[in-house]
Amino acid sequence: GVVFCGRQCPGAHNVAVGLTHFLQRRGGEGAKLLGFLDGTRGLFGGRAVELGADEVAPYLNGGGMDLLGRSADVIRTAEHYELAEATCRRCGLSGLVLVGGPVSNSDTALLAEHFKQRGVPTRVIGVPATIDGDLYCNSIEASIGFDTATRVYASLVGNLATDAASARKHWYFIRMMGRTPSHLTLGCANLTQPNIALVGEELEARRMTLCDIVGELADAVEARASEGKHFGVVLIPEGLIEYVPQVNALLSEISAALKYRQRMGDTSTDRYKVYTAILPLLTPPSAALLASLPPYIRRQLMLERQASDDKAQLSQIETERLLAELVR
Repeated sequence: GVVFCGRQCPGAHNVAVGLTHFLQRRGGEGAKLLGFLDGTRGLFGGRAVELGADEVAPYLNGGGMDLLGRSADVIRTAEHYELAEATCRRCGLSGLVLVGGPVSNSDTALLAEHFKQRGVPTRVIGVPATIDGDLYCNSIEASIGFDTATRVYASLVGNLATDAASARKHWYFIRMMGRTPSHLTLGCANLTQPNIALVGEELEARRMTLCDIVGELADAVEARASEGKHFGVVLIPEGLIEYVPQVNALLSEISAALKYRQRMGDTSTDRYKVYTAILPLLTPPSAALLASLPPYIRRQLMLERQASDDKAQLSQIETERLLAELVR
């Protein structure tokens, strides 16, 4: 069986195609591949379709995960383990392949341990597939999808750089995908040579504050303007704010405050009510920082945490807009 977990990733479909080809050539008579629909939700519910050569052929080298779909994929609780075990036993699976990123592969390892302890004959395999490039070790040279994502985004960044150099009057502040690590930003920077590429890990090592980052960006814009170049490109990693010490502390406190509200039975979704309820629960420095930020950033910082890792929704935080406004 095969399950698509986590976020969309180029190459996930090729895993299903490869498994189909393998079973045709090596699986023997009667071997078949089951694809579980809607990620782990389909695995827990036993909802699967048989995948043959005809079914997977149109998806070869295609992006996304629309062949099977995905959901908010976590395998954490005892109930999850029991449902996965029941499905594998009922379907008579000799192997279960889960395609996903770091969180999904961690869940895969724990599921494999559960199966071993329970004597489940299904072998569990994790395939590293993430555009963020944050799943690596001595045994993994690169994750599926990272190279494709880097080249696709580099093409877009290159087009914007050409436009900036042509119009000679625009600065493009571009927020790159990639979640917390800056690998995707750095990969695109190597291919496109932007004027500025912020690398979160470097900013963290230098202990730079938000004010420091804005100051350096403003200095760079001013230096180019002095040469008559009123244009440029800035690449900003999606997880930049997690590398700014005071903002990272604020995010941690907001997460703790949101959990406290849930325990107290406060389920209000009104943004202003959430803000006023959280503010007294923060330390004075964090409360002052939150109050100083633009309203749209405050709302984005207080969004519901991700189910997979209980972190802020970095993809929803307009860091590029914030930096552009502060530099201006």
